[in-house]
Amino acid sequence: PYLLGGWSIGGAIAWEMAQRLRRGGKEGEPLVLLDSLAPARLVDLRTPGETMIGEANIPAGTGEETARRLLRVFEANLEAVYAYAPAPYPGRVLLVRAARRPDSDGTLGWGPLAPGLAVEALDADHYSLLEEPAVETLARVLAGACAG
Repeated sequence: PYLLGGWSIGGAIAWEMAQRLRRGGKEGEPLVLLDSLAPARLVDLRTPGETMIGEANIPAGTGEETARRLLRVFEANLEAVYAYAPAPYPGRVLLVRAARRPDSDGTLGWGPLAPGLAVEALDADHYSLLEEPAVETLARVLAGACAG
């Protein structure tokens, strides 16, 4: 068995990998999405003529050349996700979302695509979800999901 998961844009990548494994007769459950917006929700957030540069979160002190390269990778990833139309996934999906991220339905747009969706909201924002102290709670949630 496989355990697939992805944070942020990586959630869409993990989604497609899980689809391909399933089509190949392999299981990879639960599929774990860590504060990942469904591609349709990302497109909804895009404003024509604007970029999401602020979301790139390039560390302070990064050299200009490296920052430009990281930004190009980030923008290419966004364009790929904008073009991706995920098919529904019939297996078990765990969405661990940042409770500090506003969301109208609580599923970050994955609800209609995942009948087996379980959602855990942790007291964190998109970035602090992977830092202390939230990461300890995240580890417990993941251990529980993998055991059951």
